[in-house]
Amino acid sequence: MSSSQGPFTVAQVHALWSAGYEALEQRKQEINDLNVYPVPDGDTGTNMALTVRSIVEGVARLPVTAGPVELCSAVTQSALMGARGNSGVILSQMVRGAMEVVAQAASPSVEMFVAALRHATETAYRAVRRPVEGTMLTVLRDMAEVAVAAGPALTPETFLKRVVAAGWESVAKTPRLLKVLADAGVVDAGGFGLVVLVEGMIDGRARADTPIALRWTPQLEVETGMYTEEEEPSRFTYCTSFLLSGSDLDPGSLEERLAELGDSLLVVGDHCQVKVHVHTDHPGEILTLATALGTLSEIEIDNMREQQEARAARLSSQETALTEVVAVVAGEGNKALFRNLGVDTIVDGGQSMNPSTEDLLKAIQQVKAPAVILLPNNG
Repeated sequence: MSSSQGPFTVAQVHALWSAGYEALEQRKQEINDLNVYPVPDGDTGTNMALTVRSIVEGVARLPVTAGPVELCSAVTQSALMGARGNSGVILSQMVRGAMEVVAQAASPSVEMFVAALRHATETAYRAVRRPVEGTMLTVLRDMAEVAVAAGPALTPETFLKRVVAAGWESVAKTPRLLKVLADAGVVDAGGFGLVVLVEGMIDGRARADTPIALRWTPQLEVETGMYTEEEEPSRFTYCTSFLLSGSDLDPGSLEERLAELGDSLLVVGDHCQVKVHVHTDHPGEILTLATALGTLSEIEIDNMREQQEARAARLSSQETALTEVVAVVAGEGNKALFRNLGVDTIVDGGQSMNPSTEDLLKAIQQVKAPAVILLPNNG
């Protein structure tokens, strides 16, 4: 590929993000169940998956001849416009930072990945008004630090595997950093989802470009100890988010005005478009304030109390399940049919595309019930 074309084609970028989306979609309920901070509303996996789906759809709309700047801009813009929830907005800023580096690269290299991880970390931390450690921010930073230390001497495959391993190690340590996680006995949902996404994108790349399988998910055990953050879950009722469009918008000024009305505040964007996410008891007041500055779209107001109750009920019902079903299924229609029939976990595969033993073992290890029924569906 020539340098004028950039490091990736439109088709390659679409395949990478599609693989990441499939990984999140496959494990989103598991991620949702881990979600206790900043609110135990059980939607982190869903929000991250929807955010990445927006990227996939945005790239799909591009002409195949799109250059690196147009391509990376589309990824960034799609992530911002489709960002859902606290985790989705933070993820969109990670994407923004990474794409600013990729857009300037001539070809994919370890050096490019290192720079992208570093800039993604810096951009995400700047976007959060008061960063909290033990979250997806920490996990990304740890991955970036390992990437820098690993250096360019490694092959891309070895380098990426090392970065993913660092991500899993960081996720396992999140309860040591954030008290609310230690109290709940879980790892951070956003950090977990981030590594699932990155690992999924690498898996997709491995299937397309190399026979080497880079799937490596260690069995996570929650580590508890001396935590450094004693953040309490949000005390507000409504998760409010929207996209503000206008001219001469000032994200910093808007952030200051909204800070008094809630917490978990994220205000990101530029002078033309700003994405806002906030937990508040006064969504109407916030929308009225924003309406005076421009046009609102993508408005979402969720009652987090109701979400918390639904999450608690779902987890309670899971605890009583004695048997879960894992099935190998090909095709989206068949997957939907199997889910409607009560299958708990789907493994992608079928005739001529059988999953590996490792794929099946990974799926079985995710099951919480004491007994598992495996349907290989290729007898």
